[in-house]
Amino acid sequence: MNPNTFRSSTPGKKTPPADCINAAGGRSYTLPPKEALTQLVLTGTFNDIFYASGNTVKEAVLELCRNEEISLEFIAKLAVFARKNALMKDSPALLCGVLAATSDDAVSGLPLLKKIFPVVIDTGKMLRNFVQVIRSGVTGRKSLGSGPKKLIIKWFNDRTDEGIFQAATGNNPSLEDIIKLVHPRPLTSSRNALYGYLLGKLPKEEDLPKCVQDFEAFKLGQDEEVPKLPFERLAALNLDLKSWVKLAKTASWQAVRMNLATFERHGVLNVPGMVELLAQKLENRDAIKTSGLISYQLLGAYQKVVTPRLKLALQNVLEISLENVPTLEGQIVIGIDVSSSMRSPITGTRKGSTSKITCIEVAGLFGSALLHNNPTARIIGFNSNHVDLNLNPKDSVMLNIKTIKDLCHGGTEISVVFRYILDNNIKVDVIIIVSDNQSWFLDSGTNDYLYNKTEAMELWRKVKRRNPSTKAVCINIQPYATAQIAPGEKDVLHVGGFSDAVFKTLAGFVGGKNTQSLVKEVEEDVVL
Repeated sequence: MNPNTFRSSTPGKKTPPADCINAAGGRSYTLPPKEALTQLVLTGTFNDIFYASGNTVKEAVLELCRNEEISLEFIAKLAVFARKNALMKDSPALLCGVLAATSDDAVSGLPLLKKIFPVVIDTGKMLRNFVQVIRSGVTGRKSLGSGPKKLIIKWFNDRTDEGIFQAATGNNPSLEDIIKLVHPRPLTSSRNALYGYLLGKLPKEEDLPKCVQDFEAFKLGQDEEVPKLPFERLAALNLDLKSWVKLAKTASWQAVRMNLATFERHGVLNVPGMVELLAQKLENRDAIKTSGLISYQLLGAYQKVVTPRLKLALQNVLEISLENVPTLEGQIVIGIDVSSSMRSPITGTRKGSTSKITCIEVAGLFGSALLHNNPTARIIGFNSNHVDLNLNPKDSVMLNIKTIKDLCHGGTEISVVFRYILDNNIKVDVIIIVSDNQSWFLDSGTNDYLYNKTEAMELWRKVKRRNPSTKAVCINIQPYATAQIAPGEKDVLHVGGFSDAVFKTLAGFVGGKNTQSLVKEVEEDVVL
């Protein structure tokens, strides 16, 4: 046999062809079912995003949950991971709804739902989300069913009177609606009176829990002490300045962070000493660590407040919150997507409830935080070209975020990062790319995508040949289930999400943890 006839025309491992077109019209790779579901759940809030509607994302999640490669156990584990690690609200409730809808089938999800319900449905907001999912009928049933009803009744029974009253904020459905649906049996006289009070009845005052009595007394001006209740419930009252000041003094760390603009609007900051008091409360290191804060949430507060001392306090809080950002070994290149689509809200668009925080600000936060703790790293922007960011690692993270945000424009081409490394002959150990992952600029306008690899995939392979030990981490901060580098590629991690948990996953992978996606982390770290 003539060896020349069968000689390989391309040395080394063959680069796989792309197998799909992404939402922006570029050649891409389809994520496997488990990876795709994980990506959508850790980023999806079911609002409209730049290239897709919230309904499209929701339907994609439900379709993946029906995929034969995805077990009910994985769905349950992913719900726990999304709630506890990524601090998501909508998607874990939807996954619980999926498990509830299978409770009458041959393979029941109810035993798994029983295990995870107290962990995932851990607040009044999460309970309302779960009931809303079921009643919408999107998972295949509109009635709660006996199993889910029992779980909700247990949710009520496991809480104190104070806990129930604190959870009674919000609508569609309200906690009162849920009480009417499941009819939890009151086990004490005070709980009986509390349910009656929430349902609009008039129980005797002495029968009510003390927290309700205190609230009513405060509402009527009979008690000057601020009751320990959710800020939203108290702020809805017609308060005078004196009461607003008391409320500000007693508010939790999280309530202060979320309501600085409200305090400003009601004149609280004009009261001598209040600005410094609130600033010091914000800068309390212990409170920051126990707050469950997602760092990007500080950006919204920072944007709303105009008082210089409070802006400085929020900057200090951000620096403290990022102390767990990893310090990585070796030469690092960080690529931040500064294309036009990154101007869209991080949690999508919904009338009356659109986040002011954009994808570019979250990407800027990730990049600036990593640069802050890895000052020798090279950080570049990319759209359809390389964009010089010229960031100083000693500048504040807030300043660097603003610098990145101001450069946002143009199309998307992830391969720019790899081309920058090749053109500048950079020795690199870790490549980190933060993007909405909708690369299209050099990969669109063709109908033969099945016979073409993506530009990013081809250039990554060239970088890998020059730097055999390098690793790449592709952080996707939006709910799209495609990638520019083929799933399963050695030394490449695809990670979805915009919470601080991403830093932990990144550090583990770069430090040698044997994983190529978040799927393994979900399967191994969550114990049911």
